[in-house]
Amino acid sequence: MQLIKKKYYSFRKITLISLVTICSMLLILFFIGFLYFAITSITTGENFLDDPEVREETHNLTGEL
Repeated sequence: MQLIKKKYYSFRKITLISLVTICSMLLILFFIGFLYFAITSITTGENFLDDPEVREETHNLTGEL
């Protein structure tokens, strides 16, 4: 009985550690993607909302320009 409890707790600990690792990796990847998007938009000077097609679609959706 003692051995079964020990294996169960070690399995829970490993599962918790792996979940935390996966979540932190996803968070880091999201942060890197956000930084890449921000840096490229700053360096190229392009603004997504300045595109005439996007502005027209936004006008069609909201009714305002």
